[in-house]
Parts: sequence; C-alpha cells; structure tokens
Amino acid sequence: MKKLSILLAIVASVGGGPVLAQEAHIPRAQLEEMFANIQGQTPWNIKGDMLWGYFFTSPDKSDLEKICAELVSNGYSLVGIRQLEPDSPQASLEWLLHVERIELQTVDTLFARNTQLERLASQYKNVVYDGMDVGPPN
Repeated sequence: MKKLSILLAIVASVGGGPVLAQEAHIPRAQLEEMFANIQGQTPWNIKGDMLWGYFFTSPDKSDLEKICAELVSNGYSLVGIRQLEPDSPQASLEWLLHVERIELQTVDTLFARNTQLERLASQYKNVVYDGMDVGPPN
C-alpha cells in the first residue's frame, strides 16, 4: 500500500483528491498533474515501466470474478478480490477487484486506458471502474 499512499499524498498535496474514476472519467488535466507531481516529488521513473494497479467495485462478487477473468486473459495479474467495510451499518456490502500490470504509461495512454476500463466495466450490470494507482515495479 506504500505506492498508493505516496500517490494519494502527491495528489492531495496539490488540492486534488484520490485518483478515482467513480462515475465520471478522470480528467486529462488531473492525469497531467499526477504525472508532473510524481516526476517532481518522487525518485520514480514515471517515463519508464511502472506497476499500475486498476480497481473495480461491485456489490456482486461474481461480476468481479467475471471481469477479472477477462482482464487476466488480457495480461493483467490478479492482486485480489476483497470485501470492503460498509460506510454505515445500513450500507450494503461492496467488493473490490484489484488487478495490476507492469507497463509504460503516458498521460495520453493512461487516459485511453481509463476509457477502455470504464467501457469494460459498463458491460457488467453492477461493476464500476474505480481508478488506478501506480508505483515502481518490484
């Protein structure tokens, strides 16, 4: 989780928030800012291969298992599917899928990847593409 904490700290330090897609596409300007902050505030080589994590949520674990199978067949590695703690006792349970892949991304390619993953999630009734994180490859 160190990579996510560092990324979120960088984004938050410039007045942003977590880099999450939620229901709206991540704006290109936010990606530009994220890349600039990583380049300026970390020793990471953001212009090289990095470990990119991608997240999906759903109240239905079986939907996440289906989308996971599709992502793994396209070269992503499964990190895990886990149940999230509800925000309140009345809230329904939510599941989180985390996949990752070592790859080179630019602002343009990451913007396109987010669009692609949002479209993929929209093919499943209750799945939402929830954003990404990044860190140096292990």
